[in-house]
Amino acid sequence: MVELCQVWRLLIDMHVDLVPVYIPSGDNPADFPSRHSQSNEWSFGAGMRAKLSRLSSIAFTLDPFATPATAMAPTYCSLRAGERCIANDGMCVSWRNQHDFLNPPWHLFHRVLRKIIEDASTGVLIIRNWPR
Repeated sequence: MVELCQVWRLLIDMHVDLVPVYIPSGDNPADFPSRHSQSNEWSFGAGMRAKLSRLSSIAFTLDPFATPATAMAPTYCSLRAGERCIANDGMCVSWRNQHDFLNPPWHLFHRVLRKIIEDASTGVLIIRNWPR
């Protein structure tokens, strides 16, 4: 986000106006992939994944919000099936007696906090920190 603000200031300083332009789907090679991708899917790089694992003295046992490629625990929940996937909705499985890696979709944050309390869950919770 910081980088985006820097680019925006640079554009203003250089008197550059951004103008949106409609490109018909048939003429836009990026249209189909952008409509059929998992826009919420992202992962930490290998170095950050190692740092996150070290934050916890106990190995993660469940990643309720993952994909086969992003899972930080031996078992996970995902909208995509995988050999270690135990459910497609991480909010519907018990987190009790699990040590969770929690990187939920941000719109679920309040529900995740409630579930942590209800299931007496332990682990690491990733939250956003956007400057105002």
